[in-house]
Amino acid sequence: MNRAILPAVSQFHKPTAGLPSCVRLRSGVETAALAAELASLAATRGPLTLGRHRLTLIGEDKGEAPTRNPALDQLPLTQAFLDSLGGKIVRAHLSAIEPGRRIDLHTDGTYRGGLFERSIRLHLPLTTHQRAYIYSEGALHHMRVGELWALDNLRPHGAVNCISGGVSRVHLIVDVEPDADLLALFRDAPPTPAVQDSEALAQIVTPERGPRRPRELARAIADQVERRAWLAWTRLRHRARFAEVQRFVLFAGYPRSGHSIVGACLDAHRHAVIAHELNAPALLLDGKSRDELYARILEQARWFHARGHKSVYDYAIPGLAQGRFDELRVVGDKRGGAFTRAIANHPSFVRRLRATVDVPLRVIHVVRNPYDNIAAISIRHRFTLDESIDYYFFHAATNARLGDLFDASELTHVGHEQMIADPRGTLTRLAEFIRLDAEPAWLDGCAKAVFAKPTGTRKKVTWSAEQVERVARESRRFPHLGEVSF
Repeated sequence: MNRAILPAVSQFHKPTAGLPSCVRLRSGVETAALAAELASLAATRGPLTLGRHRLTLIGEDKGEAPTRNPALDQLPLTQAFLDSLGGKIVRAHLSAIEPGRRIDLHTDGTYRGGLFERSIRLHLPLTTHQRAYIYSEGALHHMRVGELWALDNLRPHGAVNCISGGVSRVHLIVDVEPDADLLALFRDAPPTPAVQDSEALAQIVTPERGPRRPRELARAIADQVERRAWLAWTRLRHRARFAEVQRFVLFAGYPRSGHSIVGACLDAHRHAVIAHELNAPALLLDGKSRDELYARILEQARWFHARGHKSVYDYAIPGLAQGRFDELRVVGDKRGGAFTRAIANHPSFVRRLRATVDVPLRVIHVVRNPYDNIAAISIRHRFTLDESIDYYFFHAATNARLGDLFDASELTHVGHEQMIADPRGTLTRLAEFIRLDAEPAWLDGCAKAVFAKPTGTRKKVTWSAEQVERVARESRRFPHLGEVSF
């Protein structure tokens, strides 16, 4: 598909309909102190990087009132800036694009109870450089620090940070239902000249992987058509079965902590379907219904099975029921890091989760030796070791709250090393936790699929004595991490 040709969403009555899609509203905004204040908060949440997480300050649930991140109480300059905008703030977040990265051309759709149809999107750059651009309706715009911009996000737009090895482009992005003064500021803004940079333009409108060979493109199209058809068929065929689900399972934890093998084993049970890397929290936050969520879980599990259960490792368990089921008693998703970040960034997430699935919840918190886990984050996510430590303990601090959010009957803790040392015992306990029978054939098959010993990833990176001591010191703050040794 030519990403330069996308339909504008013109059938909705957006406040700025008929006006320019990207304009500078104001110059001379004082951002240095504001950026320092927000940076201090972002530092406690781990590296702010494209494709991993963004820092939500205000978020609107579908059809409900906006929810504030409690951290805003510690950010007086940020709160004062938001108050100065006028109108009703419905969303606000920090968003980063790393050096050499980009956001492909897209429109933001028509979900979240019409949020994007009734609001204006504002951008306030906090850090940037000359070759960081926004693309909108055929033109590139460079947003400078200290300038407040408005962007129509229902029209095709994208962004790029061209210089590899430079600085991340970090914007405070605010969606606001405008009052008369803000609308007048938009309408009276002079036209903003476009920037000429053919290389940057090509990066945005060209697919990231580059042109595909015809056979590869045909396979990709066929795969998408098959997945959409199977999803529609799943909704129709299994709708009545969705009402039979007795437990909904989610994993909490940390990226690279060993969720996948636990999820694969549970998915291999003939009365359970656990999706691999679906990101159910994102679907819940987007307002998906129970039936839509369950259908996506079944489709993702089937698709992963069709691919041979290969990710970073091979998670196939021969002879068992991966990707299929006899009775649908348990469904869930094993993307633990996403679940933890949803809890951290969306105060209403657990309430929405309960209301959507309306069956007993079971949360499995998987913990791996922090040194191995942090090293794996550094290697797989290309963070520095210090960034990986920050990122890990952001998750640890959030997971320390699980006991306040879930009853004892809803939450269990599983050690990755424990799973490897005693897979049958660990899975027997998990089966009891989610109310499944620990069938001997299932236990035997799963035990054969579990690694013989931990991978010892900490040995693959170079640690300073200070970093080793810091991890030990931070770990002592969180009893749920257990005994920690290097």
